[in-house]
Amino acid sequence: MVTTLRTPLKDRRPAGARETFEIVGVDPSSLTGIAKLRILVDGRITVLNLKTLEFPSIARPSTAGISLAIADIVSALAEFVDDCDACPVGIEQPFGGGHDLEGYGCHMLIVGGLQTILAAKGIRTVAVQPQRAKVALTDDKHASKAKMIATARLLPKAAEQMDWRRKPHREAQADAIAVAIAAARILRAA
Repeated sequence: MVTTLRTPLKDRRPAGARETFEIVGVDPSSLTGIAKLRILVDGRITVLNLKTLEFPSIARPSTAGISLAIADIVSALAEFVDDCDACPVGIEQPFGGGHDLEGYGCHMLIVGGLQTILAAKGIRTVAVQPQRAKVALTDDKHASKAKMIATARLLPKAAEQMDWRRKPHREAQADAIAVAIAAARILRAA
């Protein structure tokens, strides 16, 4: 289980770089999870903030419902990135399509809208594939939701912030934590 990045930040950090790195992860869907993490130079991870947003209107996609969801996510992200200088945002990308092309298309529109609006605000975004997020958190690309939650709750300050009353909210929050860790790894490898 992962409670630190595999390679400490100091290995690739330029001279004069900050001692900590903050990053936000977003798992956009009808139940959107948002997580803000602080990663220390030695690779230790602390969960700073968790949030979930519900968008029942996008269960039956419409242009108005998707637009409202994007606006609400961007508004919620403001509290996560405003106090953070150049805080990048990892966004989980849609996957598959399978039998639910309507849901896949809706997810694509939300992700594209988020990336466009955040880029216009000067906020760097990082695309994260779902399996890459699972591996970043659990080292298992087929990890169950239960394993994702169990691993995420081991991170400092995660357990007390997770919504233990509602399982879907815990799942969305664990996914957002995984997306943030994966995005940090992608940025460090670049």
